[in-house]
Amino acid sequence: MHQRHQAKTDASANAEKVPQENQPFTADDLTRAWDAYIETVGGRVNLKHTMINCRPVLKGDDTFEIVVHNPGQREVLLQNNAAILQSLRGQLKNGRVRFTVRIDETNEKRLAYTSKEKYDLLLEVNPALARLKEEFNLTFD
Repeated sequence: MHQRHQAKTDASANAEKVPQENQPFTADDLTRAWDAYIETVGGRVNLKHTMINCRPVLKGDDTFEIVVHNPGQREVLLQNNAAILQSLRGQLKNGRVRFTVRIDETNEKRLAYTSKEKYDLLLEVNPALARLKEEFNLTFD
């Protein structure tokens, strides 16, 4: 039992002695590593499309941000956080790489509940709807 404990202690000591890589990287390096990871995701369609459509933006020496369009995209990135980081850290030779995910509020879908809200949203898409409403003397319930 003493030998097994000693082996664990030696392994822990050796792990502490291995310096963590901290190579600086550029936005282009990050993009190349991101694209390389996309090629490995296989049949995980949601992850692949999210990574293709939501590109990383370097925010600091070791930190980047991904701006997504909806909560589902945020969730798929966070669920795959460990695998993404492991790949990027290896490719970039930087063990400190981190990322944040932010939902772009301007793209987040607005929900219309009342008839007036629904009309206003449709009016943004098709302004000719106002003429139709007036011509047929339509009202909201």
